[in-house]
Amino acid sequence: MAAPENAPPEIISVQLEVSEVVVTVRVPKGITKVTLEGRSRLGIGNWTPRAVERVDGSGGLLVIRIAYTKANEILRVRGDDKEELPAAFYKGATDFNGQRDNSSGSGIVESDGPPAPGRGNEFDSVAETADTNKDDGGQQRDVVESDIWSIHNDTLYFFNSLRGLQVIDLKDKGNPVVRGVLPLPAAGEQMYTLGDNHVILLARDGCNWWGNNAESQAIIVNIAGDTPVITSSVPVKGYIRESRLVGTALYIASQTYVTKEAVNSKTGETYTRWEHGTQVSAFDLANPVKPVARETLFYSGYNNDIYATDRYLFVSTSVPKDYYKTDLRCVDISAPNGTMKEAATIRTAGRVADKFKMRLSGDTLTVISEVLSRNSSNNRNRWLTTLETFSLANPNRPKSLGEVSLAKGERLFATRFDEDRVYIVTFERIDPLWIVDLSDPRNPEIKGELEVPGWSTYIQPLGDRLVSIGVDDTDNSRRVAVSLFDVSDVTQPKLFDKVTMGDRWSWSEAQYDEKAFTVLPHAGLILVPYQGRESGDYVKNVQIIDLNEKTLKKRGVIEHALQPRRATEYQDYIMSISGQELLSVDATDRDNPVVKSEVELAWTVDQVIPTGDYLLQLAKGSNWYFGEHGGPSIRVALQEDPDTALDRVVLPQIAYLSGASLNGEKLYLLQTQAFQSANPKPVPEKPEDGGDDE
Repeated sequence: MAAPENAPPEIISVQLEVSEVVVTVRVPKGITKVTLEGRSRLGIGNWTPRAVERVDGSGGLLVIRIAYTKANEILRVRGDDKEELPAAFYKGATDFNGQRDNSSGSGIVESDGPPAPGRGNEFDSVAETADTNKDDGGQQRDVVESDIWSIHNDTLYFFNSLRGLQVIDLKDKGNPVVRGVLPLPAAGEQMYTLGDNHVILLARDGCNWWGNNAESQAIIVNIAGDTPVITSSVPVKGYIRESRLVGTALYIASQTYVTKEAVNSKTGETYTRWEHGTQVSAFDLANPVKPVARETLFYSGYNNDIYATDRYLFVSTSVPKDYYKTDLRCVDISAPNGTMKEAATIRTAGRVADKFKMRLSGDTLTVISEVLSRNSSNNRNRWLTTLETFSLANPNRPKSLGEVSLAKGERLFATRFDEDRVYIVTFERIDPLWIVDLSDPRNPEIKGELEVPGWSTYIQPLGDRLVSIGVDDTDNSRRVAVSLFDVSDVTQPKLFDKVTMGDRWSWSEAQYDEKAFTVLPHAGLILVPYQGRESGDYVKNVQIIDLNEKTLKKRGVIEHALQPRRATEYQDYIMSISGQELLSVDATDRDNPVVKSEVELAWTVDQVIPTGDYLLQLAKGSNWYFGEHGGPSIRVALQEDPDTALDRVVLPQIAYLSGASLNGEKLYLLQTQAFQSANPKPVPEKPEDGGDDE
């Protein structure tokens, strides 16, 4: 094979995503074949092809995904402009019925272009800190977290708490269409996709509609057709707090109470007491039509959170008599069928606040907790962040390896593990970003510290850079802030840039749920939903931000009528969603994004009037706000399908709708302006003198 005369292909970034290594290659024009090679160590072993991609010779960026293994520690790339076989040999069908999809997810894109259609956020759903191995059948067992939406095979699935599961066809990106709805209003919003034909909905039942005292359920829905249909469900006791899907095994942690028999130490009498805690339920969903419930585990205590790999599920609960200490329960979930086996319990130095403060790498467990010293006379010195490492070589007898403490007197906020580092954000008056080296688990070492205003609530590693979202508190404000850090030198981290949203006060769902924070490095794009006051108005927008090598730049915004929940790139458009609407946006000019289509997903209904086979759904509007979406309106829907509006009429926005009556084929409406106070003239007790004119 001939080597090209022009510049060779070049690896420009290597990122770790859960069980995969994501390699971005700059491919010069003229190259038609790209080979990614790897080996375990420099100078040891032979270079072996790990992936081969054939492209059209036009050049651009190529994203290649390979397994994260020791055999891929060192990588290189080479290119060819000719092949021994004709190009037609490599064309044709590559997917066949009955075979597991082993697609690497790679695809040639133009510089700053989009990923493969439907990919969405590059960091969506999959638990990035998880170890991923194979089940007994040799198939990969990804650890996946739930979310409110998923784009799969040109279809968007949205578990809308205002309506239920909505299935939206995206084949025409500029004109999405709602194909089906499974009504489940106010039942939940967290979901999973399970293969190509099913989704899992995590739902609650506040009124015991299901009639089995389940309180919650995992509902398996068939989505093969346009209309979603429930195929099976499994009851879950209590309120669902967290869950993970590992392969086809679903693990759910719910808050609930159990009754236990106790003995009065003074009288010797037996009595029943209620104990609050976390119940861990497991279900085998290999056959979605016939899910199998496995055993349950119960752990007493509050402050519940979970972290999962494909080997272990870690459940954190507060110590019953000490809220600021955590018992970390280790559960073996290596069996693909959902069978659980209890291992050890580890008591940490302090309180473990969330999943990002736990990481299992090999057999080394690292835990970051916040310690409260109740003996300190100075309130400012009561807090301490402590990092501990443990060996789980024997999961029944974990061994403490090392620890390091930092940031005395400061509260603990965002943390994020990245290979042999962990980034830690604490806050008191300023926001220190700490970098701790974990290469020696017995001796974790603080390498660097950077002080910046405000604090970060979530960190996304990008190689030698970090992107974070958090709070900017300069000038006594509380604004949503996105920051870009340089961590190429761990001893001297730097703040490259920061952008804020809102005038003085704003907030974002992404500050407490990282799935709302969309970071797309391949496109140089960040999307942030936020709310707040700007120029005297209260806005509900998605901010478009350019992600450059060393800078961030605010561009335009996508305006919503209701709080935006998620936004992502879809082909060359942006899909932006709230509980009320899906916006299809052409952001070719990022300063001036253009809404090409608005799909109404939910609306307010204050009065319903049946007429024949139809329903008239009336929204009264607001006394205080008469915007296009907040004003009075009428919608027409079929009685058999009330969640699909056939037509909509927006009424004059001068007043709210105070009355309606249907008479024959005519609908009479009464609109009333906002109430105005008046001082009526008092009625005299008897007529005054002065004539009848009074």
